[in-house]
Amino acid sequence: MDTLVGTRIGDFIVRERVGTGGMGVVYRGEHPLIGASVALKVLRPEAAGDPEQVQRLQDEARLVNAIRHRGIVGIFNYFTLPAPDGRHCLMMEFLKGRSLEQELARRGGRLPLVEALGLYEQVCAALAAAHKAGVVHRDLKPSNIFLVEEHDQMYVKVLDFGIAKQSAVPYGFVAQTMVTRFMGTPGFVAPEQARAQPVGPGTDLYALGVCLFITLTGQTPSRALPRGGSRPHPVQRAAGPAAGGGPAHPLAHGEGPAEPPVRGRRGAPGAGVHPAGRERRRPRQSAGHPHRRHPHGR
Repeated sequence: MDTLVGTRIGDFIVRERVGTGGMGVVYRGEHPLIGASVALKVLRPEAAGDPEQVQRLQDEARLVNAIRHRGIVGIFNYFTLPAPDGRHCLMMEFLKGRSLEQELARRGGRLPLVEALGLYEQVCAALAAAHKAGVVHRDLKPSNIFLVEEHDQMYVKVLDFGIAKQSAVPYGFVAQTMVTRFMGTPGFVAPEQARAQPVGPGTDLYALGVCLFITLTGQTPSRALPRGGSRPHPVQRAAGPAAGGGPAHPLAHGEGPAEPPVRGRRGAPGAGVHPAGRERRRPRQSAGHPHRRHPHGR
């Protein structure tokens, strides 16, 4: 049984646990008098004493408020729970709806083109605001794109800035400090992020391209190796074998079986034709080098 459910935190009573993440647990709190709901993101007990996790939670609150955009989840308070718990907590707007990951699962794995483009236009607007504030999300994926249902309408919120970084200038690059630990979600990270090199707006746009591909096709981007497997996927090249001849970075193994090589319309292997017969080109967002991608989400 969760000991926080039913307790009072400030002016709110914790009614239920609504989700868990890499470093926190999310609850719904309700004001007993006016009925307003908030989301309470509390560090996991095992992370409560980790200064790095505490700092990431503080950074998330600070970066979100540096952006202040309708398409970014709002965070309006930061505090510690009363003793003896003492864990750090964020108070956020409570959103009704579901993640894009849940929506795709509910609808057979893909969305129609026009609908998907409408949603991703909103994601791009949110990312553009973040990048203008110098913030790089670093963990964009369908589970962090939330579809809010309100008054028979649906709009997008980008969630979870827990591993975000901020550069000193708008649309800038920022160094990654955790060079010995992989940060992000395999299958969505750009090559420079996998290499622990500086990240920038193009890093998020790489992940955006992966998300859009999944949304439209119901599949992760192809890991097929053209011309008999001579060229690995750019993220596989980025992860590469570990120094000293050790095993490759786990990212290099991908997230599932690769699609088999297919022949193009002129019979050349890997000529960019989808197995179902539709022509497929690599979107600019998924280019291996960050400077070959669009510079921002605008």
